[in-house]
Amino acid sequence: MGLIKGFSDPEDELYDAVYREVASLRRAPDSEKQTFANDDLEALRRMAGSSVLEIDRLVGELQTIRDLLETERERVQRELDEYAHLSQASLQSTKVIIEGLAPWMRALASASPSAGAAQTG
Repeated sequence: MGLIKGFSDPEDELYDAVYREVASLRRAPDSEKQTFANDDLEALRRMAGSSVLEIDRLVGELQTIRDLLETERERVQRELDEYAHLSQASLQSTKVIIEGLAPWMRALASASPSAGAAQTG
């Protein structure tokens, strides 16, 4: 299973590719073993070719992940910008409401002591 859902673990895949190559060499009959032993360079080229293809595939996966992360970064940045804008608008609305209620609060505060004195007397 990969580190990220949908993507495979690079170390596992590289290990599998090398393991398959070595296993194919081990399954070869004795006559072929001699041929492979005499032609180590060809075996190395095949293994290197497999490895290069595997590395190219992994690079492609990493580029896909990079693009995904970049897209997510842009989305999160837009969300943060929107939140900051809404927060600022909320603060401005609160100030307007407080300024609108201030005269009422003052009137209520000045009426409360006299209303309390009238009730007690």
